[in-house]
Amino acid sequence: FASEFLLPQLTILNNVRTNASLSTVLQIRDAFHVSATATAVAINEAGLFSDSAFEFTMRHLSRQGYRTGEPGGLQHQERSRIFPTVFDRSRPKHLTIKQLEAELHIPAEDIHALTFGTQMISLNLKRHEQAESLQ
Repeated sequence: FASEFLLPQLTILNNVRTNASLSTVLQIRDAFHVSATATAVAINEAGLFSDSAFEFTMRHLSRQGYRTGEPGGLQHQERSRIFPTVFDRSRPKHLTIKQLEAELHIPAEDIHALTFGTQMISLNLKRHEQAESLQ
């Protein structure tokens, strides 16, 4: 479902030839700002790779490090506004979900979902170390 938004199949069908080369996969990756492996999978799902061509492409992408990351990075990688805003250490200690909701213009339920319910807990390590040394 999400891949259709990132790499629309109709666009792939109109712009990619059967058994696309590695350089074509990387060009499509750069154009749509998605990972190389996601690009190869989308091309395969569009029916434009034979089984052997898909295996060859995935093997080469893996050897070049694209299976675990994007060597050289993605050009214009999108970044979340949620985590840096919600978990900014310079913020007041007791920031409420209502304050975040107003600042981000995002409903509280979405903030909880987008941060996976994560909460920041501040530890005073010096106090903890002092308590341990007294024991």
